[in-house]
Amino acid sequence: MVKNNKKLTTVLVFYSVIFYAVWAVYELLIAPVIKKEINNDLFQVIDSVGVKSFVWALPAFLLVKKWGGEVSVPLKEMFSLKRGWKVLLAVLVPMTAYIVFSAWTTQGALKISGSVLLNVLIFLFVGLTEESVFRGWLFNAAVSEENTTPAYAVNAAMFVMIHFPKWIADGRFIANIPFGLIMIALLSVLFSWSFRKTRNLLVPVILHFWWDLLVTLLN
Repeated sequence: MVKNNKKLTTVLVFYSVIFYAVWAVYELLIAPVIKKEINNDLFQVIDSVGVKSFVWALPAFLLVKKWGGEVSVPLKEMFSLKRGWKVLLAVLVPMTAYIVFSAWTTQGALKISGSVLLNVLIFLFVGLTEESVFRGWLFNAAVSEENTTPAYAVNAAMFVMIHFPKWIADGRFIANIPFGLIMIALLSVLFSWSFRKTRNLLVPVILHFWWDLLVTLLN
């Protein structure tokens, strides 16, 4: 999976085991307890801005920095305001059209539900934290010119699996099979492709943010 680097492979496996275990414990045991003590809006902010920044983004960025010579895109090159905006727009426009059309055909009208500002804050951090792990770290460390398809496939499978604990905790696991699984896998491939194409993590972060935001507000 990883560019013939046994040390990096070991680090990725070790990291993944710990990360998935910690997140499963949080979603299945800790998050439900917190939800009972505070209102849902406050929980969403704590969960997305606080917990995910500490558990997801911080370790991922530290690992990318440490293994900067082995990953495809070093940390110092990962955030660019000059690269990849044509790719972003090329994906963002049809993505928006698809979400709007789906909401309109499903509901017969377009209506916004929930707080726009709150959801912008929440999903901005969701996009940043989740992309920092799955594209900025895991995919970034695995993909190479000689190893493209396996990196996309494994990353998509891992991205789907990280949703399992929350689905189980919310009682939505069966409801998300198979459509939810397929959609998340396809989005993972799209986000990974956009990162590899642009070498700019901001592109999948914005795509991820925009998808989650529109889907939530329009449904």
